[in-house]
Amino acid sequence: MVSIVIVNWNTPEITIRSIEAVQKHTRIPYELILVDNGSTDSSPSVLSEYSRKNTQVILNEKNLGFAGGYNTGIRASKNNFVCLLNSDAFPTRGWMQSMLRCADKTGASMVGPWTNEAKGPQRKKFKHRLIPKVFRTYKKVDFLSFFCVLIERKVFNRIGLLDERFGLGTYEDDDFCRRAREAGFKLMIDPRAWVWHEAHATMKANQLDEQSLKEESFKKYSQKWLESEHIS
Repeated sequence: MVSIVIVNWNTPEITIRSIEAVQKHTRIPYELILVDNGSTDSSPSVLSEYSRKNTQVILNEKNLGFAGGYNTGIRASKNNFVCLLNSDAFPTRGWMQSMLRCADKTGASMVGPWTNEAKGPQRKKFKHRLIPKVFRTYKKVDFLSFFCVLIERKVFNRIGLLDERFGLGTYEDDDFCRRAREAGFKLMIDPRAWVWHEAHATMKANQLDEQSLKEESFKKYSQKWLESEHIS
């Protein structure tokens, strides 16, 4: 089994679409953990309707940020692999089976899919999700975007959870991937998995200044790793 964590903040409509895509396209046993990150709209009641045997709903009293919201779900998860999935990301057929197969075949402890929109090497403009043969090979990378990432439990056990100093979001995935690499874990793009990503839906819904968030988080990221280099 795998644990799939989705965090929602005032975006119930698009989160429901993500949940339905998971339900439709995940053909192996899984647990779904829905975390509402202190929403002030109808989200808590909407998500609570999805509570069932394989779905756990957690309602945070306040917004804990991107990292804090996902850490809530990670702590509640029970399985050896945990998938962090954005509320505006929509899995397609075979996504999870393929990423688990990639981890098994390559020994990767972190795996991500191709997508239409994300920072880093996973972004590709494939027509109608038809992945060209040239891209159907396992690709080792230094960074995976956390719009959708499969992480083996031992990574958390070794390096800890997402760093919550990054607040509402951005650069927590850069930081986590860097820590994972330095601990010797392999990061891989699965050549046969595709997840659609609307991107920035939560920031737009909550009228956040994304550029300011990026600049602030980059300063925190740079300072953290500068201090780390001085210590080492």
